[in-house]
Amino acid sequence: MIKKILKSLGHALLLIVLHLFYFNLNWSVPLEYEMMMAMNKIESYMGGAGKFDESKCLFINTAYDETVIQSETEYGDEGTTIITDRELLAEFFEKMAAFGNQHQYILCDVLFDKPTENDSALAASFSKVKKIITPVAYSDHEKEIKKPLFNVKHAQADYITYEGLVSKIRLYAKESNTKTLPLVMFEDHHTIQTTVTKMGLFYKNSYIPGSIYPRYFFNREAIFQYEIRLKTIVDILKSGDTTRYNDLIKDKLIVIGNFTTDIHYTPLGSMPGSLILFNTYLTLEAKYHLLGWGWFVFALICFCILCYIEFVNKKERPAVTDRNWRTLLWHLLGVTGWCLVISLLSGLIYRVHITIIPVILYLEVFRHIRKIKLPHIKFTK
Repeated sequence: MIKKILKSLGHALLLIVLHLFYFNLNWSVPLEYEMMMAMNKIESYMGGAGKFDESKCLFINTAYDETVIQSETEYGDEGTTIITDRELLAEFFEKMAAFGNQHQYILCDVLFDKPTENDSALAASFSKVKKIITPVAYSDHEKEIKKPLFNVKHAQADYITYEGLVSKIRLYAKESNTKTLPLVMFEDHHTIQTTVTKMGLFYKNSYIPGSIYPRYFFNREAIFQYEIRLKTIVDILKSGDTTRYNDLIKDKLIVIGNFTTDIHYTPLGSMPGSLILFNTYLTLEAKYHLLGWGWFVFALICFCILCYIEFVNKKERPAVTDRNWRTLLWHLLGVTGWCLVISLLSGLIYRVHITIIPVILYLEVFRHIRKIKLPHIKFTK
């Protein structure tokens, strides 16, 4: 019996290693992602973590406040580019500072990579506004991050897609050796520090995967009634009405971005890029990214039980092995069902879903390896 348990425990440890490798991949198979989204909905219905109030956030749409500038194209000649109206942004930040920067945090999803004639005012306003972060892009050609034109906190932000669908979001970018925007924003907002090692990311006694599945707490429809145009909010702040400021901005998480045309595709439908970044940040707020010792022990016990059933119990009971396609079908449904239950419990208790597809593939491959009969080879002198 001890030998059988040790065998199951060995396979369970291999499954843990497989999960850590899979968690750090920048992609996932579509079926796995669909299962993850379905379980997220079930988990939310059953009272899972991560309840955020839309009224505690302010969404500022820049889609209708843009300007056209002359800029160099990727072909080396002159062309035009549409950018967010920087004069309006400068006014907004100036007024925020005048009211004492009483917001929680600002995610300003605007790239400041092209210079204009009116940048001095924005540069000055950035020095006054507090608790803000902006995205930057990584240049594959220059092999470095293209820093913003202004002195403002920034971090790399991009979306890993699979066949046009946003998949996992990276928390650490290996090509630039930097933490990405959602993680940097989370650290800056809470004044904490995540440690980067060769083994990965760590915070206190918890392991953090290099990429995560974002939970989509807010979609385009959910924020529509809380969304406001950039020019409108600037006009309100110009009035100096403290009551309106307190109602609209004080103690709010503020997201600035183009919610109209900067659209990406997710398993839940089309969504603005700013919301994808913000939802990823909220996923960290809900602590879905932390793999603590409790989860490792839970996963190890569950994997050990599954491996014992598959590699020991079914070997000793030939009646439950796949002798025909019907038995095989019921067997696969049973394994999938148990994996779903374990993954759901893991999400509810530890806020980390156990990935299903790798577990099923591992169990089936190793269960059938023992059935392969190698040809007998006789060696002669």
